[in-house]
Amino acid sequence: MPRRCHSDISEMNLSFLRRLQTAWVERRYSMNQINSIHRYSKASKLLAGGSIWKVTLSSGKVIEEDQPSFDLLRGHRNIDWYLDIASTGDCARIKELTICTLAGEYTLAISEPYSAFQFKQGMLSIMTGERQANAHIIGRVDNKETGDCTCIVWSSVDQMLHTNHRTNIHYFTSWRRGTPDIGAINWSAMGVRL
Repeated sequence: MPRRCHSDISEMNLSFLRRLQTAWVERRYSMNQINSIHRYSKASKLLAGGSIWKVTLSSGKVIEEDQPSFDLLRGHRNIDWYLDIASTGDCARIKELTICTLAGEYTLAISEPYSAFQFKQGMLSIMTGERQANAHIIGRVDNKETGDCTCIVWSSVDQMLHTNHRTNIHYFTSWRRGTPDIGAINWSAMGVRL
């Protein structure tokens, strides 16, 4: 039997790979262990003043930021917006986008496919190389022609939630005084299609 090279993997049946992936994860961790790790990770992030996103798809499936995931290239990892939502086409099936914070959960209803987005704004310390999140933003493009959008912003700096922030995806304005405007954001990498 000839050996398979890396290019042959792309020809393999995708459902077989998913079954293999699920079997490997279930063998390594019981589902109870995976769920308890996920709950601990989510709680610790919220207690530290952070936030996480959560989407509800049209099928009813709920995907959260800190959910464990596995793929053959990267192994075990947490769910990532770009890898698991934007690049898979799930942006077309998002019905609700939620931000979970210590102040509670706040949801944006999504009616237009490819209009939901989320990103985090922060800074990198020159001295320590440590990343610090300043804000977590979820949003919905309301007008694809002009780029107008509605956002909910969790400010990690002052631990405040700013709801119903209206701005534009082509030039994202600040949600509070003293914070500089973000400017143009890379909407195509977030799964938005105008």
